[in-house]
Amino acid sequence: MTTIDSSTSGSTGRITGIVSGLDTDSLVKDLTIATQLKIAKANQNKQILEWKQQDYRTILEKLFNFNKTYFGSSYSKMTIGDQLSRLTATSSNNAYVTAVASDSATAGSVYINDIISMAKAAKLSGAKGISPDLAFTLNTDNLASLGGTSMNVTLDGSEKTLTFSASKTYSTADDVVNELNSLLEDAFGSGRVAVSAADGTLKFSAANNSILKIADSGNAGYESLAVLGFTDTDISQNRLDLNKKLADYPSLFGSEPVCAFSINGTDFSFDNNTTLNKIISTINSSAAGVQIAYSNITDSFTITANETGTGSAVEIADSTGSFLNAILGGSGTLSAGVNAVVSLSLDGSTDGSNLTTITRNSNTFTINGTTYTLKGMAAGTAAEGVTVTSGYNADKIVDTITGFVKDYNDLLGSITDKIYEERDKDYQPLTKEQKDDLSDEEVETWNSKAKIGWLRNDIYLSNIASSLRSSLYAEVRNLDGDGNLKLILPDIGITTGDYTEEGKLTIDEDKLRTALAKDTEGVIKLFNQQSSVSFSLYNTDANKATRFQESGLFWRINDIIKTNTNAVGAKSALVDLVGNPSTGYIGSYAYSERIGEIDLKIKSLKVQLEQEREYYYKKFTAMETAINSLNAQSSYLFAQSSSY
Repeated sequence: MTTIDSSTSGSTGRITGIVSGLDTDSLVKDLTIATQLKIAKANQNKQILEWKQQDYRTILEKLFNFNKTYFGSSYSKMTIGDQLSRLTATSSNNAYVTAVASDSATAGSVYINDIISMAKAAKLSGAKGISPDLAFTLNTDNLASLGGTSMNVTLDGSEKTLTFSASKTYSTADDVVNELNSLLEDAFGSGRVAVSAADGTLKFSAANNSILKIADSGNAGYESLAVLGFTDTDISQNRLDLNKKLADYPSLFGSEPVCAFSINGTDFSFDNNTTLNKIISTINSSAAGVQIAYSNITDSFTITANETGTGSAVEIADSTGSFLNAILGGSGTLSAGVNAVVSLSLDGSTDGSNLTTITRNSNTFTINGTTYTLKGMAAGTAAEGVTVTSGYNADKIVDTITGFVKDYNDLLGSITDKIYEERDKDYQPLTKEQKDDLSDEEVETWNSKAKIGWLRNDIYLSNIASSLRSSLYAEVRNLDGDGNLKLILPDIGITTGDYTEEGKLTIDEDKLRTALAKDTEGVIKLFNQQSSVSFSLYNTDANKATRFQESGLFWRINDIIKTNTNAVGAKSALVDLVGNPSTGYIGSYAYSERIGEIDLKIKSLKVQLEQEREYYYKKFTAMETAINSLNAQSSYLFAQSSSY
């Protein structure tokens, strides 16, 4: 094979085999094989480090995620511990009383014999029917063109189109009233809506607190309201439109440019271009401590104190204009606040001699960490007789422990799988040349086998797995007295399988439920008892031993995971090796440094290889040049001898 290669850096033109006929490229490749093999080996070592790094990171991330899911970030409280030890409050009648147990609740029962009164807020109720009439000045000048026109009428959400007969002649107010009443009766039934005319005003009235609206039909050029004299400034419904301004209701709010008033000592001022909605929302979010509301059913306003009980108050006064007087239809009717008064026993006893009466300014109050909410009262003078029990929920405890064990097994399995993974030495990282000779699918298949087993019997993972397994079976020392807790995992139905399970746990749910029924507190302590010694990576050996002995199983596992994922101060071995997943592995760590060193070595070897190749190519080029010169001389001498 003869080629000319001038692509290599530093070459001034390589003459490869033209004269000698030698395969110079192959010879140079063979002569530099030692350096090439060093580069290939370095790349393989780098690949192995990257695979191990990824495996370590996968385990580290599983530890981080497990810790976050079950233990949170606090050293004094843990997510799963709270779930396990949280009480559930159950009411015998939620129609009268509901209850929620807090983290500080104590187990027990409270018997609510009689709800004598429920707490109510002070409330100022306005008069009903305060909205201006749905009425406008009737224009009789154009009634001759009323025939064939139409209008829309909406009654309690049902919209109908009313069309004046084109075959009739309309000339008087009575003609309009009679036709409209007929059309309305046909549309909504008898007695629902009535129209009347007096003193030049056309008035619409609805029965039974119904909500009535009128509007254009959208039939351009044939609008009844325009013919009848209705304008945009007229009232189009029999209820207040809260999106309208005060100025839109002069008959109700007057023509003052500004209204000012006070509620519970808080002053308010609005100009007449302010919408009712804006005024209401401003009051409701203010320091006045009230909520103002409008009912379009009763067409009335109420002003209710935010707080309940006899201490609540609603005190109002208009200072400029008469806004409050207008919305209340006068001074309003005040209902004083009422306290909640309850007869109960704190120990669950129904014996009358154990009853006590409490008074609260709210229908929600707390007893021994459980929050009670009064929801209603029995009819008449009947007693409610409700029992509220705060206790442990066995189903929730079983679900919590079962879920934890499943995820613990998954975590442990991900570690032991790597520890016991068999390494097939026939599969090493592929060199570039080997990859070039294989298809993408073949490369992927090869790599899937070559990646396996690099962490077999790894000391770091083995230590974690061993610590997790041993933590579960060492007895927990009882903080309440001498000796250990009477329970261990097998007593509550949690055991390890055979040796092939590699320490994974199995649960006998029936046995767990039996243990809970017998000693709920004991089961919870087994998992969630907190040591008198706080966690610290810098604890003395004696303190570490005490903490381990006194800690429930959850805390032991938490300590192991925190120790093996710590990224601040005394970093864990895994974090020191491959970095901190919570920061995206930014920064320098052992494996990144080793990989960087290999990269530098590869770079140096590539320079060395290029220098060797250049050296040998120069030698072969010199040889080719010398041979070419000798050949030229021989040809010259032969030519000279042939001329004689």
